[in-house]
Amino acid sequence: MIINGYDTTVGSRFKVKDKATETIRMLQSSDKLELVDQRGVYAISHKNDYNLPPFIFPISTQNYMREKVTIFDQRPYINKEGRNVNLPEYNVMLLAACLQQDLQNNQTTLIKSVRPFTIKAFANAMGRKLERMVMLDMNQSMVVRVILAYYYVCLLENSRDDFSFVAQNSIHAALRFPIPFIQETIKDLGFVNTLPELLNALTTHPALQSLSRLDLPGLVQAGTTIFFSTSGFKQLTGAALEMPALFTALCWGAATQRIYQNTMIGEELNVKQDKRVETFISTVGYYFKSA
Repeated sequence: MIINGYDTTVGSRFKVKDKATETIRMLQSSDKLELVDQRGVYAISHKNDYNLPPFIFPISTQNYMREKVTIFDQRPYINKEGRNVNLPEYNVMLLAACLQQDLQNNQTTLIKSVRPFTIKAFANAMGRKLERMVMLDMNQSMVVRVILAYYYVCLLENSRDDFSFVAQNSIHAALRFPIPFIQETIKDLGFVNTLPELLNALTTHPALQSLSRLDLPGLVQAGTTIFFSTSGFKQLTGAALEMPALFTALCWGAATQRIYQNTMIGEELNVKQDKRVETFISTVGYYFKSA
């Protein structure tokens, strides 16, 4: 499982530009980070930035006491006067950092408990984007969504466990597709938890010949447009395709922040009409208060 955004397909392109390696070394030696969540989440601000270049993604590492911590950069959101100039995305990134810290500590309770909502958003939003690239009939659209949902489930599962059983039930709960259809679609896929493996599952499935020419850049590009970053960090959504912590945070933002409700993720959650999404919102709200 990928925890840090700079290790994703999209994020790795910015690792050198953002001086991520040097930044991590500096963060590991610092004893002046600002604690922003009791789970072990710290922040860099204009007051304690050590002249570090901005970093897009929260960074999970060990501090100078060898404790597991996650640090996110507040500077794009809170100006030098201490005013939050981008509250919607700040809240999203704070949640992403908290969930990333959970994963670093092998805690998946919240991410898995809200998975019916995030699977639905991921599979349907990505499915709609792929449908715009090629002509798919109803059966093919369902196959695409099942494969996308299956990949998302595998991101949080272990290949040594009975992941197929977990996947079919999780997909059924999220998409309401018949269990036999799901079983038939995923039976020969194996464990799929990387973007290249997802691409292979989509392009080689016998029912999806129209997707056979899809390549990895095309798949990633489809994913980068299902949400948008108000800070201008277009890399966030692309990286979230491989990071359940970040994708869960994007979904929560789409469910709670009006500015994101017309994104594809927001449309799939459909908070105005689907009252079940209130369960998602309240679960995350309780999580924030429990720290």
